[in-house]
Amino acid sequence: RQMCIRDRNDSIARNIFFTLAKAFPNSNIEWFYADEEIGTNCGELYAQDGIITEIDCDGDTEFAHTLWNIEAVAA
Repeated sequence: RQMCIRDRNDSIARNIFFTLAKAFPNSNIEWFYADEEIGTNCGELYAQDGIITEIDCDGDTEFAHTLWNIEAVAA
């Protein structure tokens, strides 16, 4: 299942991820996030068997463009 949460306060979305990971410790959960300021506040969170892994993607504009489903604009 997929879910999209848009919130200006990314800590709320992150808290939802940690709550889901704790509530379903035997599930695999993938969480990708990027805010509207392309390339900042973006990353990946994974929960598998109760273990949480975070990959920080700050500065990765290609990652953010992919999540927002937009093409990069040449400067």
